[in-house]
Amino acid sequence: MPEIITPVTSTASPDAPDRRQLTAPNDVTAAVAVASIPAMTSESIVHIQSLSTPANAGRDDRGTGGSEAPRRDGHRRWQLRPPAVLHAETVAGWSSSADEAGRWVSNAVHPFPASTVATWWQRPDVQPWLLVDPHGVPVGYGEIWDGADEDEVELARPLVDPHRRRQGVGTLLGDQLLTRARRNGRAGCFLRVAPDNTAELTLYRSAGFTDVDPAHADAWNQQQPVDYVWLQQALNTH
Repeated sequence: MPEIITPVTSTASPDAPDRRQLTAPNDVTAAVAVASIPAMTSESIVHIQSLSTPANAGRDDRGTGGSEAPRRDGHRRWQLRPPAVLHAETVAGWSSSADEAGRWVSNAVHPFPASTVATWWQRPDVQPWLLVDPHGVPVGYGEIWDGADEDEVELARPLVDPHRRRQGVGTLLGDQLLTRARRNGRAGCFLRVAPDNTAELTLYRSAGFTDVDPAHADAWNQQQPVDYVWLQQALNTH
């Protein structure tokens, strides 16, 4: 990957994917939402640690952290599935307050409108996923924003059913989203995290994500509603 990431000013709305163009072809964006990162060359591969290992259990975002991750013997049955239209109401209902909605998508509205969630799914570069438990019940949600032109993916809008938090579900959600994102074959991944979301920052940093250079983060945040912490990890080399 190139050493310098040069963003172009984005005009995206706060609750839409920030499809900011990166002049370097191997750079990547993300949000699943920071300071300095060592320059990354094509030889520097960041190892992607599993978010579902015991070392990372209990550090999920939005109150999802718990003492342990879901049982390993059921891991293969926890799946990511594309949502159906009816699931927009389910996902919107997981946002339990205006404060949480503001942290989730920078839109402090409660109840959160299902129509907004459904609108996200109409974008061709947004890949929405539900995490479904072994009984077929949706328990988590997240998106992969695919940037083919920029050779990048972004993990965005992670949220867990309030009734399933502190059970390791958020950890497994992040793990499976990363696994799915690698299948896109892009060079890397970025995340944006609210600066006061210490649980999510801890989770992603422990999984191998590193802080973006402050100058780049400042430039990207000029068009954002808050000064996000930006994290980056290499996924593939070409």
